[in-house]
Amino acid sequence: AENRNKQVWKHAWYAEQADANVVAFDYRGFGNSKCPPVAFQTCPVEVDIYSDAWRVLQLVTNSTEDGGFGVPSSCVVLHGHSLGSAVAVRVAEVATRMGAPVGGLVLESGFSSTVEMALTSAFSPLSYLPDGMQTSAKEFVRTRLKHKFDAVNYIADVASPVLLLHGSEDSIVPSSHTTTLYAAREKGLSGDAAKCQDADADLSCSDLHFVDQAGHQDVLRDEEAQQKILAFTNHVWRVARSARRR
Repeated sequence: AENRNKQVWKHAWYAEQADANVVAFDYRGFGNSKCPPVAFQTCPVEVDIYSDAWRVLQLVTNSTEDGGFGVPSSCVVLHGHSLGSAVAVRVAEVATRMGAPVGGLVLESGFSSTVEMALTSAFSPLSYLPDGMQTSAKEFVRTRLKHKFDAVNYIADVASPVLLLHGSEDSIVPSSHTTTLYAAREKGLSGDAAKCQDADADLSCSDLHFVDQAGHQDVLRDEEAQQKILAFTNHVWRVARSARRR
């Protein structure tokens, strides 16, 4: 529904207020990014969207000799909004498995999975089914949906601090999705704080903030949400600088 041009004001805010270098891109098939023609295949598909995001992270973190920008992964903060939240979670989880976790992860108006979206979003006709039909509808969707974006299954395996933000009046992605993501992460980290690389620092492995009266596109316009992000990013970069001095 959108491309990076719709989010320019956020890029400018990060650059001006957080003094950040911002890298934004379009997934294939979005905005200025084209889809390579593949016979009998729609574009984009879930795995290719993950691949595009992973390649951008590699561009940022690879050495200059390898054609990258040479930024340590510990200095990188991934920010995913809506669909981008599921992509950011998956990329952060892969980075963790590769032994180079990113410094932090900001999820704005995120969802737990597209299966749950089909049953809860006001934009989905299935969300208006009676409660007694929800279970069978969920199974129907699960078996037929091609692109699942199951962020809820990966968020606990992200070894980076996570900041979750959501508007209380979001009808596109209900705020219950962020509650689900937060609960899944806390359950996954329970009894194993070592999973989180920042467990011993003065920043929580998971922080949750709801913005009253905010819709799907309004979260970052809230001053308290902005301050949350600034505190989060400043901490990530402070930890990264400290680690490099050792």
